[in-house]
Amino acid sequence: MVAPKPFGVGFAALGSLAVALTLGHAACVESTSQTYGPGSTGAEAGATTGSGTSSFDKRALLASLGNLAATETASFADRALELEATTNVLAAEPTAAHLEAAREAYRDAMKVWQRLEVMQYGPAAPSTIPGGRDLRDAIYAWPSINRCAVDQELTKDEHATPEALAPKLLNVRGLGALERLLFDDSSSNACGAPNAINTTGAWASIADDLPARRARYAASAAALVARTAEQLSDAWAPTMGNFIGELSTPGSTYKSDPAKALDVVAYALLYLDTKTKDLKLAVPAGLASCATATCPEALELGQARLSKAAIRENLIGFQRVFHGGAPFDKEALGFDDWLDALGATELRAELAASIAAALAAIDAIEEEDLAETLKTQPKRVEDVHLAVRSILDLYKSQLVTVLDLHPPNDAPTDND
Repeated sequence: MVAPKPFGVGFAALGSLAVALTLGHAACVESTSQTYGPGSTGAEAGATTGSGTSSFDKRALLASLGNLAATETASFADRALELEATTNVLAAEPTAAHLEAAREAYRDAMKVWQRLEVMQYGPAAPSTIPGGRDLRDAIYAWPSINRCAVDQELTKDEHATPEALAPKLLNVRGLGALERLLFDDSSSNACGAPNAINTTGAWASIADDLPARRARYAASAAALVARTAEQLSDAWAPTMGNFIGELSTPGSTYKSDPAKALDVVAYALLYLDTKTKDLKLAVPAGLASCATATCPEALELGQARLSKAAIRENLIGFQRVFHGGAPFDKEALGFDDWLDALGATELRAELAASIAAALAAIDAIEEEDLAETLKTQPKRVEDVHLAVRSILDLYKSQLVTVLDLHPPNDAPTDND
C-alpha cells in the first residue's frame, strides 16, 4: 500500500477552493483521443498497470461523472415536480389523504437529493467554486434550518404565493422548511415564550387556520424547489446549459485542465466527512458537540423520520461517484477504474469494500429512524460512524495521494 499522506489541517471555508485548485496536476498523462461517456473503457490500449503510470483518460472520467450527476439531477427534478403537484392538491383541499401523498412525494424527492448532496461538483455548488451557481442552498439549506422562523412566516401572508416567498431567507424556504410544514401537525410552535408570535397573540390567532396555512406555505415552497430543480437540471443538460460538457471539454470552466475539475469532484466527496460523519452521525451519537450521552435532537430530518435514509443515500451517492455509477455496472467509468489503471487494485478493493461495509452497517439498523436507535442501541449508530470513518481514512490519506488530487488545503483531519 502507498504510505498515507496528511490530507489537510482544517476546514473553514469553501471559498479557499478557488485558490487551492491552482495546485498541481494529476500524475497520469491525459489522453484526448478517447470518446467521452460512461461507456468508455477509461484507459487507452497502451496503458500500463502496476507501474505507477497510466495514460488513463481523465476527460472521459469527467464526462462519466458529469453524466452521473446530470442523470441524478434530472431524476430529482421529476420528483420535485411531483412534490409541487401533491402540495398544490393539499393546499386546495387539506385532507389527511392529501397530506400523506405530499409526505410520500417529499420522501421520494429527499432520498434522491441526499445522493446529490455528495455530487456538488457543478452548478449546485457555491459560486466561489469553478462552475458553481449557488443552486444547492435554494433547494436544501441544511444545516441552516430554523423551525421558529418557519413558524413566524406562518403568521404572515407572504408564504401564500411562491413569488412572495422567493425573496425570503433560505432557512424559511426549500426542503428544510417543507419538512416542518408537512410533518409537524402539532398546534405549538418552535419559538420561545418571549418571541413576538407568542407575546402578541399572533400564533394563537391562526390556530383554526393552521393546517390550511401550512398547506399553502408548503405549496409555495415546493413550487420554488421545483423551479430551482429545473434550473439545476437544465444547467447540466447537454441541450441546455451543458455543464456536462463544461466539466470535460478543453477551454471551458477549468481552462483545459482536467486536474482542476477532478479536484472539485474530490472536494465534493468530502461532504461524507464534514456533513455525514461529523454532523449527521457524530453529534447525535454523542461523539462530538453533545453535552449528554446522545443528542437525537441533532439528527437531520428528525421530523420526517428520514435521518437513517439520508445517511444511506449519502453513502450511495459516494459509492456511485467512486464507481461512476452502480457498482455492478462494468461500463461505468469511475475513480475505481483510475486506480486500476495505476495498478492500485488493492486500494480500489479496500475502498469498495469499506463503502459496502458502511452500507451494511446502516442497513443493520432495524428501526426506521435513528432517533429510536439512539434510545435503545446507540452503539449501532457509533458502528455506522466508525464504518464511514474507515472509508474516509482510505480516501483522504491514500486515494488522493495515489491519484495526486489536490482538494483545498483546509480539508479536514480526523480528531473524532
